Amino acid sequence: IRFVHPHPLLGCVTSSQLVRSYAFKAKQVQKHDIVVTADVDAWPTSARVLQPLFEHPSVLVWIWQYQYPLESGYMFPMSFIGMAAELWRTILSTRTMAEWLAYLNVSSHTSAERMWSTDQRIVTNAILLNRLCYISRQISKVVPPLAWDDHDVCWHGQTKHRHSGDEPFIDNKTWVHICVGRGPDFVLALGHLIEKTSRKK
Repeated sequence: IRFVHPHPLLGCVTSSQLVRSYAFKAKQVQKHDIVVTADVDAWPTSARVLQPLFEHPSVLVWIWQYQYPLESGYMFPMSFIGMAAELWRTILSTRTMAEWLAYLNVSSHTSAERMWSTDQRIVTNAILLNRLCYISRQISKVVPPLAWDDHDVCWHGQTKHRHSGDEPFIDNKTWVHICVGRGPDFVLALGHLIEKTSRKK
């Protein structure tokens, strides 16, 4: 357990979201460790959820839900994004936190809804501005450059790598997103699914 004081502008909730991207600051994390971000309500249902790390070991960035921003124009979802700890440090340290917030126009007047996605916007902009991934449409403040082949740098997750959020989880996805409004029956079904599939598979 690591206690982190909330940023005075961002408050507890947004600070707790941001801290996962700064896991490289923890003394237990070595610079070559692969740090994979996740949401608290993202539940792996199979060890295969991390298989891309082993199937594509030579890339620098793994983005499980690459298809989502490609289709929606929204930021890279935090479940899941993987990079070596030293690379996380390098790209996020190109700006101080104050500079990131100014760049993204985040202030004390920012709405709670927009504040919620601050960590996604920082990480997405950091990845794209440092040319660690190419996407063919404008995402956040980053206008796409001329097309370039990023397959040696960034692994693009496909539709099958996106979350499953539907009962009875028959689509063989490797993780489930417990969306707002899900009741105890959904959680119970998820527990049975994890028991059935086993983390060893």
